[in-house]
Amino acid sequence: MLRTVLIFSMTLMTSSVWAQWAGEGDLAYSNANGNSNNSARAAALALSKESGAWKHSVGFDAIGSSQNDTTTAESYTLVGQSDYAFSGDYYGFGALRYQTDRFSGYDSQASAKVGAGWHVIDSEEATFDAELGVGYRKTELLNNLGSESEAVVSLGLIYKRVLTETTDIDVSYFTESGSSNRYSEASAGIRVAISDALGLRAGYLIKQNSDAPVGSRETDTLTTIGINYRF
Repeated sequence: MLRTVLIFSMTLMTSSVWAQWAGEGDLAYSNANGNSNNSARAAALALSKESGAWKHSVGFDAIGSSQNDTTTAESYTLVGQSDYAFSGDYYGFGALRYQTDRFSGYDSQASAKVGAGWHVIDSEEATFDAELGVGYRKTELLNNLGSESEAVVSLGLIYKRVLTETTDIDVSYFTESGSSNRYSEASAGIRVAISDALGLRAGYLIKQNSDAPVGSRETDTLTTIGINYRF
């Protein structure tokens, strides 16, 4: 399944369908052999398009890992957001998010929300956006054990900075909190350009559910090194 997703992501990055969109994609793989055999795979695609006061963005990522030929992590996330710029550095947004993670204890989590954002920093060297939203989330439990529906409050922080002509960093934090569970993720990455479009990227990701079902991990981490392509 994950191999199919990797091929699909590469096809999308080179497709003329997205000619009006700007974006970037990541493909990463790691493998270690010794007393145990460990491997991790990750693919990510982010697209954005601006039209007047509107900005539309779509993102997708797939993560998988295994140890001694046994799958230990597998998740897929799809997000979409539309922003409308008001005067100054403020904007409103509407967002949809869907995630399935077979090792989180939840079959899927889907949410819809609206909110407001602030371009705290907006310069050629650095950008920093802060977002606060409210919405609704539905969670499907594994093994047909039912579902949970609740109101949620979300917070998003995204920081990007150009360090040199060939190196830039990005740091982000996202949390979505309801009465039954708080989902949070934090990531950091550094990219070194090889050419105008191609680069090498190293990243670190932490994902956490505050109230994971019994037998499931609350926290997952992933370290990746791979290829980044911007278009």
